[in-house]
Amino acid sequence: MKKIYKVGFLVMIMAITSSCLKQDLPEYPLWEENEISNVYIEHRFESSDNYGNAPVVSYKRLDVQQTIDPVNATINIIITVPSAGNKFTEEERLKVDIEKLWMYVDISTAATIEPIGGTPPLGYPVNLKNTLRYLVTAANGSKKEWTIITDSFTR
Repeated sequence: MKKIYKVGFLVMIMAITSSCLKQDLPEYPLWEENEISNVYIEHRFESSDNYGNAPVVSYKRLDVQQTIDPVNATINIIITVPSAGNKFTEEERLKVDIEKLWMYVDISTAATIEPIGGTPPLGYPVNLKNTLRYLVTAANGSKKEWTIITDSFTR
């Protein structure tokens, strides 16, 4: 019985470590784009819902008008807090703070993004009173420094 397990294990290891890819595949060029094409801003808060004994974190996406200048790698944004509704009550709406919002962006295919100059990483709250700077690296290694500036914040 042990022998059957050993043989089965060896067959499984061989299948995992062997490649099904064929040789002589064409070489494709690496992506060269290093752009930010969209900025999203959201307010996160504890909703009245519970999961077990823990509160549920909800979010409300804020309205963002953006002017993207790919030549100068700048994005100017105008943020407006939307009207209250559903779980996003008027009380919660008044708590929206420009110094503690979450931002995420769309970037070019196969690119990576990293904060620079003291800007917090994406996925952490950001102070949008500050100018934010990110380095976007394309798959081919070309880099572009982007600057995101908040022109106005309206509640």
